[in-house]
Amino acid sequence: MNDIALVKLAMPANFGYANVQPICLPIEDMELSGKFVIVTGWGITEDGFKSPELLKTSIPILPIEECRHIYRHFAPVKEAQICAGGYAGRDSCGGDSGGPMNYVGLVDGTPRFVQYGIVSYGPRQCGTDGQPAIYTKVAQYLEWILDNLESGVVRHL
Repeated sequence: MNDIALVKLAMPANFGYANVQPICLPIEDMELSGKFVIVTGWGITEDGFKSPELLKTSIPILPIEECRHIYRHFAPVKEAQICAGGYAGRDSCGGDSGGPMNYVGLVDGTPRFVQYGIVSYGPRQCGTDGQPAIYTKVAQYLEWILDNLESGVVRHL
């Protein structure tokens, strides 16, 4: 299961909006277990409706084994995935899928947002204590991303 896609835009993106900015790719597969990352989206909130404004929350990266145990009867959790969250009221949810999971890293000595993951799936009831979600690990697909950027033709995984 490869829960990742690239989209070739017909024209350059408009970065004139506060919530539309480029993000850096990870240089390598960094181990962030125990650290907090930021997830953003317009997905479903506690009231059951999608948010009209961009929301963000900070969630911890957990050992992959934790999600392998929790999701053992649902789907295999692979090395190309990230286990994160599990705090009550702090989670990605329906409508957030495909959105970014990022952290602030140093790029050429300057603090920049780096996309560590992509929202994939999670528990049926979002934001449940002890129920983390699954994210796609961007670093596992760097070679594929860079190959496609260089060629200009998107090839399937």
